[in-house]
Parts: sequence; structure tokens; C-alpha cells
Amino acid sequence: SEYGENMSLATQAENEDFGNDYSGPRYTDYDASRLLILMDHASTCPGRHKRAKTRDACQSTKLLMLHARDCPGTTSMYDICPFPWCRKTKHLLYHLISCSDPETCQICVPKIFPANL
Repeated sequence: SEYGENMSLATQAENEDFGNDYSGPRYTDYDASRLLILMDHASTCPGRHKRAKTRDACQSTKLLMLHARDCPGTTSMYDICPFPWCRKTKHLLYHLISCSDPETCQICVPKIFPANL
């Protein structure tokens, strides 16, 4: 999407395209692939981890997923969402469903899978 120079930030946020034309902040391929691993885990995890650090990471990932699903990209005052990961996560999810090469993509098929998950 092209934004007019006179378009407010709120209007830009409402009209944001998180697809191929997205020009906002992005995760590195490495961080994106690790987040997808966490999201895959958190999506089915009942949350009964023994280690507090692992439990906190899992719970935070669940909250990130809920926020990304429900956030329209703006606050009630039409400002861009204040969470720095929100727009990046929306773009990552768009990539996940539209990847042109999911069998070999460095994001969709991580090379290093954490042993502790």
C-alpha cells in the first residue's frame, strides 16, 4: 500500500498491509523461526512447566499470540499499537500462511530446533 504524505499515522496503521508490501519493522529470519517454534509449542501447551523461566516464556508467547490476533494495529485513540513486536508478529504470521517455499524457507523450517522444547 502506498501512503499519502498527508495521511495520519492512525490512518496509516488502519490501512497497513502486513503482506508482501509491508515496509515496517521485521524480525530477523533467525528470530522469526524461533518465535514460530515458540508459538507452535504455546498453541497447544497447557502451561504446566516446572521451570519458572520456561513457564514465563510460554505464557508470554500465549499473550503475544492473543494480542496479535485481536489487535487492529491501533489503540482506541487511533495511535499505532505501542507494542514493538505487534506489527512484526502480524507480518510474520502473514509470511507463515503465504510463504512461496515453505519446505526450504529459513523461517518456516528452522535449521536449529531448541532441544528444550
